[in-house]
Amino acid sequence: MAFDGFFTRKIITELNNELSYGRINKINNISNNEIIFTIRKNTKKKLLISINPQKSRIHLTNNKYENPKYPSNFCTVLRKYLTNGYIINFSQTNNDRIIFMKIKNNDELGYEHIYYLIVELMGRHSNIIITDNNYKIIEAIKNSYDIEYSRSTVANIEYRLPPTQKKLDPFNIENYKDLYYDKNDDKFLLNNFSGVSSNLNNYFSQKKYNLYKFQDFCENFEDYYKPTCITENKKDFYFFDIYDSNYEKETFDNLSQLLDYYYNITNFENETNKNSNKKIYTFVKNKIFKLEKKIIILTNEITKAENNNTNELKGNLILANNYLYKNYVPNEITVQNFYNEDLENITIKLDSTLSIEKNAELYFNKHKKNKRTVDNLTTQIEISKQELVYFQNINVQLNNADISDIEEIIEELTNYGYIKEKVNKKNKQTKYSILNIDGSDIYIGKNNIQNNAITNKLAKRNYFWFHAEDIPGSHVVIFSDNPSKNQIETASILAGYFSKNKNEKYVNVDYTQIKHVKKIPGAKPGMVSYTNQTTIKVEIDNYKVQRLLQQIKK
Repeated sequence: MAFDGFFTRKIITELNNELSYGRINKINNISNNEIIFTIRKNTKKKLLISINPQKSRIHLTNNKYENPKYPSNFCTVLRKYLTNGYIINFSQTNNDRIIFMKIKNNDELGYEHIYYLIVELMGRHSNIIITDNNYKIIEAIKNSYDIEYSRSTVANIEYRLPPTQKKLDPFNIENYKDLYYDKNDDKFLLNNFSGVSSNLNNYFSQKKYNLYKFQDFCENFEDYYKPTCITENKKDFYFFDIYDSNYEKETFDNLSQLLDYYYNITNFENETNKNSNKKIYTFVKNKIFKLEKKIIILTNEITKAENNNTNELKGNLILANNYLYKNYVPNEITVQNFYNEDLENITIKLDSTLSIEKNAELYFNKHKKNKRTVDNLTTQIEISKQELVYFQNINVQLNNADISDIEEIIEELTNYGYIKEKVNKKNKQTKYSILNIDGSDIYIGKNNIQNNAITNKLAKRNYFWFHAEDIPGSHVVIFSDNPSKNQIETASILAGYFSKNKNEKYVNVDYTQIKHVKKIPGAKPGMVSYTNQTTIKVEIDNYKVQRLLQQIKK
């Protein structure tokens, strides 16, 4: 990942072109360290700022995000000072990953004020800080005080830049004069110039470019622009193509599209929900582990019971030889096993206080008890397997869920007694994921409650139903009895993507009409069987999927 100083310089240019003198209509936090600004400039645009340690960034986004029930304290402060304000510009300091967003707004009395929203994109040290015109801190997401550098981010303290290594500004041409270039130092650019990432340093190093080539790169910086993302295992991105030609790549019209795509295909966005709902994710994961372990133990118990099931044989052999022990019953007998081809001898322990017939009856009773044990274990395995499938399905749903979807999953698990949570059902409405293709709506079930409602309540008998073959996944329904080829292809891709195998290159998807989909009697919501299906193999094209996801309405 290369959101370095040079990338920051490019994204600032893009944001200035798109947002300068745009008006801030709304401010929402989608997590404790991610903020969304809704800005009006000709059209409505959304600016995402994230200081998540693994995905710190700033860019325009077309993704749809759900807001938590209550705003964070920092979000409340931003709303107070910045709502209805105008963005004057974005700027950068010393080619570093520090962005100043200058905003003009009026207070309650109509007096004009200037504010700065300062975004520091520095991994785990990332921060968002709002200051007044004199750089006096009003509030920060992370309030801290560094004794060594005498730097504080608490309110009413003057803002100071974070401590960084003293490096040269690559865009100041004077810095190249009298600079000794060590061609044997593979990290020369990284160690001497501000904003150079390992990716960019390696690009120049591998190309055997010298310092003059790097200077030329900086002087003609505007000419370097081809937003590129590697889409195979080693996923990465940059504002121009610095990657080997052997990699599979996607190129984009702008950096914001690139970042939306990258963080979607790497599933970073779902980490927000995982962090804020860690308890439910951990519960489901542990439940799956325990069920898998339980099935193994029960299976071993069945094997053990079946291997020890010689009680019926011993009972039969005792009765076959009972005439020998009418008057006297020893503690054990050795008889010929005529059920075996080799007619081998078998030793049978007896209770000398009982008759020979009672001893045989004792072994028959043990056989019946053993059989009941096997039957019970078989039933328990079947129940555990069904429960395992249920929780595997829940796990897939959690990995594709947003805030409202997770709330419904928690409600479902609470209703079944798996967890104890307070569920607020007052004025609660299910939010379905819907997109319109060629004039027909396609519904996507993101949890069992939605799957059950879409398949068994909303859809008509002749509508077409889609599901990944033999794996947990979402119910996808085209609300049409005569879908087009494009609609079938789109629904198939969505069914494959919202399944356990979403990260595979290809997924087999079944589709049939709703009238052939039957709810399994006694099963939990969303569990169905179906017939008369057609199976197709679909390619999970991440670029196409992200375009579809951006069209989804809730």
